[in-house]
Amino acid sequence: MSVGNHGKKSQLRQRDISFKTSLLKLRKQPDWTCQHWHNHEKVEATESIVDVWRRQFLRAGYKPEPVATFTTFSVCIRVPDCLTERLLACSGSAGIYLEPRSLDSKSVSADDEVVWVPTQAKQNCATSGKSIRQLLG
Repeated sequence: MSVGNHGKKSQLRQRDISFKTSLLKLRKQPDWTCQHWHNHEKVEATESIVDVWRRQFLRAGYKPEPVATFTTFSVCIRVPDCLTERLLACSGSAGIYLEPRSLDSKSVSADDEVVWVPTQAKQNCATSGKSIRQLLG
């Protein structure tokens, strides 16, 4: 899954992505009812983020940019499959955007289709989500 974060530079670090996306935090107390992942699915995982790679500091047009002047931080993460749909539903919150990728991470996932709607207000997209069952985030 590719994760991008747009916003203030202080908010663009990888550790902040897991801080702002509660599903990326594994809580081992199964009886709690908070928004974190409690692994009720009994997946053999010690963390919700299994792997991290391809950290990129970018500017407009997704071009590489030095750390001192970047505007967008992008990173690929591998998560347990049971979290994919729930994470996609969170996409767009707190300036964090998610896009499923193929298992080898070389291309966008063939199982999902991400449609970026940069010029629409979130409320307009939420209205569409009520009428299109497969629309998640």
